[in-house]
Amino acid sequence: MKYNKLPLEYEACLFSHLNGEEVIYYTKTDLNERLSYQEGFIAVTKSRIFVAYDKRLEAIYNIFDFDSFEFLELQTSGAIVGKRGDEDYVICRCSMEYISLFSYLYNAITEILAGEVPIIDTDERERRCEKCGRAFSRRTNVCLNCLDKRGIFKRLFLIARPCWPLYGLIIFTFFLNSAIMLVNPYVNQILIDDCLRNFQNKNVKLLVLCVIAMALLGISSTLISILRSVVTTKASSTLSRDLKALLYEKIQNLSISSLDNRKVGDLMNRINRDTNRLQRFIQDVLSNGVNEIFLLVCVAILLFFLNYKMALLIVVPMPFVFTIVYRLRHKIRRRFQVEKRLN
Repeated sequence: MKYNKLPLEYEACLFSHLNGEEVIYYTKTDLNERLSYQEGFIAVTKSRIFVAYDKRLEAIYNIFDFDSFEFLELQTSGAIVGKRGDEDYVICRCSMEYISLFSYLYNAITEILAGEVPIIDTDERERRCEKCGRAFSRRTNVCLNCLDKRGIFKRLFLIARPCWPLYGLIIFTFFLNSAIMLVNPYVNQILIDDCLRNFQNKNVKLLVLCVIAMALLGISSTLISILRSVVTTKASSTLSRDLKALLYEKIQNLSISSLDNRKVGDLMNRINRDTNRLQRFIQDVLSNGVNEIFLLVCVAILLFFLNYKMALLIVVPMPFVFTIVYRLRHKIRRRFQVEKRLN
């Protein structure tokens, strides 16, 4: 894509303000200086910076009015800041989608300020997937939408082969814990129907047995949960260690030119942060999720076995509930992503 040739709709916006100057570089943006989402573009000539949003020119900055410029690459956004004396001026902002293009923009501005002629690779390819058009993940050439997720899970499953016995033990604890949680209501039923309601029969022995059974079930459930947590932690830490070793070996085999194009911090994040995030997912989210799903299936089967009419009363509204939750989930997710980017 040519980034020194303005599209016609952008050229019409700047035509009366260029005064014969030629645009050296331009890039799109999706954030204004107030960190609100707004489509626009930034254009640079040999002396000025043009900032426009919604095809309307918002600001013009003279490059030589500033002492220096700074490119801020934050966690979820980027910004070019002009410095004049002790004051800082936010020239423009962008989300992570345009962060690489903003780095070229910053280089062009600083070279112009230094009296040099900026040399920019105007055929720089946009960081977007050629198949679906979505932006790549940060500092990668990977499209999460088109990624073969099934193949990744299959590869992860094979990498976790040394931990298979531990995961088998974890699944066994799921069975035990679910069985205990299903037996506990049955003991409560006996306690209420046969002991408390008919207490005049003075069936003290049955009452004591129910109390002992409830205590044993509670203690067993706690011990099984502790065992599951210990085994899950060991399995996830072992898998995390193996992934770190695999990533380190992969980085060691990269060429020097590949390492030059990557920051040391990014490589360290790949080894530490990403593997730790996977470890927390397996240790907390995945284990609890599997346990809850397994328990839900067991409860549904037991409920249909005991009273199918009551089970149908519970099941019939579920599609409506799932529909409402699904629609709200997308709205909540979008809102969460907006707040995350702004922060």
